[in-house]
Amino acid sequence: MPEAGNTGLAEGSGDISAPLPAPTQSMDASEGTQQERVLQSLSPSVTGSYGRTTPLVGSSIRRCLSLLLILILWMGSIRTGRMLASAELPHDFIQYWAVGRLLWTGENPYDAALQLREQRHAYPQRDIALMMWNPPPALALYAPWGLLPPWTAAVLWNGLQLVAVVAAAFLLVQVYAPSATVWWFLPLTLGFVGTWWLLFYGQNTGWILLGLAGFVWGQHRQRPLLAGCCGALTILKPHLLLAFGLLWLTDLAYKGRPRMTVLAGLGLVAATTGLALGRDPAILTHFIQALQTPSPYAIPLASWMLPTASYWLRIWLVPDSFLFQFVPAVITSVVLLVWKLKQGSGWSWPETLPLVVAVSVLTTGYGGWIFDLPVLLVPVIAIAARLLRWGYGTAFFLVTIWQLSVTLTSLYFSATLHGFWWVAPAVLGPAVLLPFLGLQAGSSSPPGSTNACPVAHPETVHSVEWSKSSLGPR
Repeated sequence: MPEAGNTGLAEGSGDISAPLPAPTQSMDASEGTQQERVLQSLSPSVTGSYGRTTPLVGSSIRRCLSLLLILILWMGSIRTGRMLASAELPHDFIQYWAVGRLLWTGENPYDAALQLREQRHAYPQRDIALMMWNPPPALALYAPWGLLPPWTAAVLWNGLQLVAVVAAAFLLVQVYAPSATVWWFLPLTLGFVGTWWLLFYGQNTGWILLGLAGFVWGQHRQRPLLAGCCGALTILKPHLLLAFGLLWLTDLAYKGRPRMTVLAGLGLVAATTGLALGRDPAILTHFIQALQTPSPYAIPLASWMLPTASYWLRIWLVPDSFLFQFVPAVITSVVLLVWKLKQGSGWSWPETLPLVVAVSVLTTGYGGWIFDLPVLLVPVIAIAARLLRWGYGTAFFLVTIWQLSVTLTSLYFSATLHGFWWVAPAVLGPAVLLPFLGLQAGSSSPPGSTNACPVAHPETVHSVEWSKSSLGPR
């Protein structure tokens, strides 16, 4: 079996920013010179240098970021005040609340008629259910909300979604720009289009973003149990991140931390499924039946119009085949899988996750709604962090402005949900730089720079022993 090698960090290093041991006083000049050469050959992700100790952000850029943050907070406070004054529920939250109620009463949470019955507590005039299609492992997350009144539950839910988004941004900055000040990324995070529409609809994508961020942070810090448990949150919408899920499962083929991470995630999924089975022993059967047999009390999955290329490709080629929508996702998953297998033990999740997430969302077979886009903060923050680490403060600010302009455009020219087909490509517009920037956690210099440091492969890191015997002449 191939050895563990997904992290690109020294065994047991834990914190990538921790300095390496200094040479002993007994080391002579030639040995010290050789140690310096070894240090220079290692990735900055191992030495903790990341090229620059402090990202180059001028005082004018910091002032502009502060003004942007104030503007976004002002806009958000107005929207929050309106919601509280009107006692208006976020549109989609009612489905999670209704499912929570059904779990506590021991009824089938995938029965559209029962969901409609519960949703009428908040919307008495509703004649069709807003169906909750998340798989059984997700139900444990929704159960507590059924114990609260719907409006109170919605306010707390949205508050926690916002906390999850900010926490995810903090973790991503720790991975991709550890020497940066996290508040520089707050205007980008809070002004992001996915963040706003997530809160408008009361959706669950904040948990998924936090799961991805915790996953990559745990991989980066060599904490497999934490990474696995966080990665398991993507089960809330597995269709949205199909490529990520399939690639992650292949880590079972690698001994050590990669396999432990997958097993931790599978263990959490099994545990939460067990909790759902405890409330309804036939929950798996009910879920499959709901997918296979459309209910007159809910809109079938195949009838939803999506803002994705896969949907319009299906309408153009095979309009009656819902499964055809997943063909692009399957093809891109296979391509990424071949790439991962070629990388072998050199695969690094911190390096590749931004690209994997972007491709997964763009080719998803279902979903891809505007409120699903918070997960795109992974590639957006990664590319912004790269610009910041290279000292391109103005470019970093322009990326922030671009994302805020996408948000404002979506707010003031709002359309039906499937009419937001342009938002995901617009959000990923700066990602056209990905092939040129190379999102390696260890590369600290712009392309073409002679100061660029190679990525330290695990076998290189493990072979370095900070002692006279390993660094001295042989």
